[in-house]
Amino acid sequence: MKQLLFIMLTINILCLSASDALAGLTNNAVDPTSDAPVALSLNAAVSAIDISEGKSFNTAESAINAPAGLVCNLLVRPELTVITTPTPQFGWAIPAGKANEKQTAYRILVATSLTKLNEDTGDMWDSGMTPSNHSQHIPYKGRELQPQSVYFWKVAFRNGNGEVSPFSNPQQFNTGEFGRTQAWPGESRC
Repeated sequence: MKQLLFIMLTINILCLSASDALAGLTNNAVDPTSDAPVALSLNAAVSAIDISEGKSFNTAESAINAPAGLVCNLLVRPELTVITTPTPQFGWAIPAGKANEKQTAYRILVATSLTKLNEDTGDMWDSGMTPSNHSQHIPYKGRELQPQSVYFWKVAFRNGNGEVSPFSNPQQFNTGEFGRTQAWPGESRC
């Protein structure tokens, strides 16, 4: 039980320290030696993260939530490695929301800078609202990516009621050498 309390306390501290707007709440002490339950709802965590990024977001009020769980070439954290294909594949999850929520179209933006992406400018690729219920293994179809470069992407989707979600949080991916051959099987092509 104490281990579970520690995990919840850590999540609480991370969420509370994510924003100066929530700084007043950090005075609430939690005793890790107590058996008193400590709880933090998922909605509270999402709200804290979005407030720290300057967004107004409340899952109870939103008609449709932004996509989450972004992956690039099936990597959850592609910024920690390099993509060695000139045509990466993107994926995301549609958040649970209304009953029978489903994607009917998506829009992907890929940019050379976070600033451009935050301005909703896909200087490398703007897919436009593309009719599709697929949200995994979506191939890049923009301008030619350069090796050993940094890119940022985000996605929005349209649901069955015609509502368009907000864009997801951006994700970074790095490209490596595209044409290098492997010297032996299993060698990384970084």
